[in-house]
Amino acid sequence: MFGSLKSREWWSSDLMPVIFLFSAIISGTALVIVLYVLSCKLRKVSVDLSCLKVMAYSLWGFMMFTLLIEGVEFASLVYRGREGIDVIMEFVKGPLVVPFFILQFGVGSVFPLAVITFLIWRGTGGTALVIGITGSAILVLLAVLMMRYNVVIGGQEISKTARGLVAYHPPIFGREGLLAAGIVLAIPMILLMVLVRLFPPWEKAAA
Repeated sequence: MFGSLKSREWWSSDLMPVIFLFSAIISGTALVIVLYVLSCKLRKVSVDLSCLKVMAYSLWGFMMFTLLIEGVEFASLVYRGREGIDVIMEFVKGPLVVPFFILQFGVGSVFPLAVITFLIWRGTGGTALVIGITGSAILVLLAVLMMRYNVVIGGQEISKTARGLVAYHPPIFGREGLLAAGIVLAIPMILLMVLVRLFPPWEKAAA
């Protein structure tokens, strides 16, 4: 879940800074895994399985802790019945069923967590470990992307007057359009490619 549904002040709590901090750690670890495996494939070198396992352990631990905190916070919010909870529950049971429960929570959180747990439990190694951990990391990044989408778009569809839900469709062009968002996502990757070319982070193989 990784910090989703926090787009209104109804969701403010003392756990929010902790949840967003661990959300950043989770997404950062998953991105490092993907970039590491991708760089090894492009350079045609073998993946260090010990390094990959350490990153997988870190990703697993932070995911478990964050999901636990998220569950406790959501249960506490529903139990206390804070102002605006009726609108939030209407939103969760309606428009957010697919983007939140299926894509973000199921496919992007529970499934990769189960895969990593299975790989660690079975002591899997070799190509199966690389494929499993990398695929799980990609799904975690999908969950983080869906979390951002649910927060931004969800925040636009919840009326501040607490009268219900409204319809919002993001524009393609403009400062807050889909094109601008895609450019913002692509710029760090382009900058990373340039820096790697200028300052290679790995040692050249000895002749």
